[in-house]
Amino acid sequence: MTDQVPGYPEISDWPVSPSMPLRIGNFGIYRDPGPHCTMFVDLVDSDGNVFNFFFDRFLGRLCFGSIDDDQDAAFIKKGSRIQTQVFAIINELCDGRDEYKDIQSRLELARNYV
Repeated sequence: MTDQVPGYPEISDWPVSPSMPLRIGNFGIYRDPGPHCTMFVDLVDSDGNVFNFFFDRFLGRLCFGSIDDDQDAAFIKKGSRIQTQVFAIINELCDGRDEYKDIQSRLELARNYV
């Protein structure tokens, strides 16, 4: 992780390379009531490793970590390998699936920071 935004760490690559394919293991919202609550999406690789992501509740930016105020929380660096891959993976997993429409809308908002 690097500290590109003062006080807020950024991550530019996977902490551990995932074993493909990935699937959505869990997702939901926490903290504030909707519509501006924090949404999380857990991606699980074929070895069972869980990669936690969330959408920042203020700007909607895609972030890495279990929850936004945890030790592992970090913004995903703009233009990084992990950003490109995670956007593509989440988009592909959600495409045309009604149960993931909330994730898709958050992903569209997060594209403003790509």
